[in-house]
Amino acid sequence: DRDGRFSTKNKRGPYYGLLRRGTPITLSTITGVDNFNRTASGLGSASDGHVWTSSPTWSTDGSKAIQNQIAANVSSTPFLNRSNVWNGDYRVTVGVSVVATGAALRCSFVARALDSSNCIQFRADFQTDGNVDAVIAKRVAGTTTTLNTTADVAAYSANQMFRIRAQADGSDLRMKLWAPANVADPDADEPDSWTITASDDTQTASAVGMSAWRVVGNTNAGVPAFVFD
Repeated sequence: DRDGRFSTKNKRGPYYGLLRRGTPITLSTITGVDNFNRTASGLGSASDGHVWTSSPTWSTDGSKAIQNQIAANVSSTPFLNRSNVWNGDYRVTVGVSVVATGAALRCSFVARALDSSNCIQFRADFQTDGNVDAVIAKRVAGTTTTLNTTADVAAYSANQMFRIRAQADGSDLRMKLWAPANVADPDADEPDSWTITASDDTQTASAVGMSAWRVVGNTNAGVPAFVFD
């Protein structure tokens, strides 16, 4: 409290008028961040120095991470090493290069992970009807179970970016999904309410990462790109 931000008498403080005896406060620390401000094959080292696990189908172009899937029913999930957290507040911007045909294209922030087969997914599902769904799911031993979903959050177009903000807080899981007006400042128009909530505390690991999944039955020509920032 060196700048007095928690003082009830500091009229210049950011919380002036909001604090009184017994006001609950959450304190947090940043465990990992990457703005992908490099050009490389593979993801390499994040902007905070942590190292990604990744496959050759991932790359960075100076501002974002890109994953090119080879075939339908293929997923890829790199993790940001040593950025582990069980209770967390997560933000990522995602998009796909095409409107899905045949079956969905899925972008996830992955949390509470032991590995890609055992984790929580905060997911944007880009559907074949041109709408994006918000999904909270868990994977146990490779089997995916949907905990909650909200369909048709918004219409999307090829290369349109969407913002995910998610929280894992004890047994409470929360997710917001929206299309930012300005991708360079995606949190400026964050909605007040959570798009979707769920409950689960069975996943006890703590790795974090991102996942691109070309669902079985997808018929997009060529190699769709999954974009993360």
